[in-house]
Amino acid sequence: MIGADPMVFDYDTKSLLKGLMLVTFVLLALAFANAGAQYKLNYDIYPESNTLTLQQGTDYQLRIYYGLNSDSELTFYQKVDSPLYAYITPKTSNFSNFDLPLYIKVGNELPGDYPVKLITAVNYNGMTETRETIINVKVIAKEKLVYKTSDYTNEAPKLVLQNISTRNILIDANKEQTVLFSFKNVGSSSTFKIGAIVDSPDKNKLNLTFNENYFSLSKDEERNIILTIKMDEDYNINYTPIYFYAIETLSGEQIDLGQLNLTLKNQDILVAYTKNTKELAITNVGTEYVSLDVNTNKREFSLLLQPSQTYFLQAEKEEKDLNVYFAGQLYKEIDLQTAEDQNLDVNKSNFSLGTSFTGLFSFGEGSTIWIIIAIFIIAFFALIYKMFLSSKAIFAKNVYVKNIDLKSENL
Repeated sequence: MIGADPMVFDYDTKSLLKGLMLVTFVLLALAFANAGAQYKLNYDIYPESNTLTLQQGTDYQLRIYYGLNSDSELTFYQKVDSPLYAYITPKTSNFSNFDLPLYIKVGNELPGDYPVKLITAVNYNGMTETRETIINVKVIAKEKLVYKTSDYTNEAPKLVLQNISTRNILIDANKEQTVLFSFKNVGSSSTFKIGAIVDSPDKNKLNLTFNENYFSLSKDEERNIILTIKMDEDYNINYTPIYFYAIETLSGEQIDLGQLNLTLKNQDILVAYTKNTKELAITNVGTEYVSLDVNTNKREFSLLLQPSQTYFLQAEKEEKDLNVYFAGQLYKEIDLQTAEDQNLDVNKSNFSLGTSFTGLFSFGEGSTIWIIIAIFIIAFFALIYKMFLSSKAIFAKNVYVKNIDLKSENL
């Protein structure tokens, strides 16, 4: 262009260059954005279980699941880092979900916890993703039996009694009582049988019923078992111990569950009277509270005694008789004035050489003065005998005969 301004040309050139650079930048940004949008790699690893319990000398195949979301075939690489013997198929190529077995074997390793680390790597369009999966293996001591009744464990079943609602039962005849047992299996899953031993000569009249005699528990599962106790109306054994047990059905191992004490409700008292002290003792020997009435010709008492409690009453001299009423009826009648004489008459009728000295010194009140008089009389007669009647008496008339006179008479 003739006569064109050079400054205008330079300005147009710079604008063009800036425009080209801007377009290039936009195209590159779109390319990167498009590349990022096409990156669709997504996968997850799901172990069959993250924990495993094995006895010494046993093994297990643990499944490892891979979940994929990819638009092309992917190649995976696996590596196992473990203090135990463990391995997995080292590589696989796939478009969709798949799973692989992870082999774990326990030898003579000491009981304890061992982490097994699975390292997984995948390459996608030049990019590598690496992930780590941990499986915790618990090694336990070798049992007599190898249990495989639960997934992920071959440890022995172990039934634990976590709670029992009561260990002592007070029961009426022909009535029902229930006991709740709470169990937990902290070992391998198994089936258990629960039973009881009744220590009673009348055990056929005592009925025990479990809502489940056989029950299965998985590892860490809990269960409540209800026991119903009922006795016949003529069951009269005051105290009955019952021993409970459970049996693990696979090994036959018996598990002691402890003792339950069964006491029959009853009301009973014991009345004792001591004649020398004129003291009455009433003891509640039953299992329930008892209500009593004690009357004399001067006083009246109403009593409420708890089990094993004793009430003492000191009789007064003026009181002639004492009556004990139990359950609304006359239970015991005592004549306070003649009780001692009756006891002495009984002793006299049974008098013998073995009991004579006892009778002699059992005078009751005022016996001390009579003993002193008897000793004085015995001493007086002994003194008379010594002074006048014995061969060596002090005042006796003695005759002495010479030996020679005896000889002359014999001739």
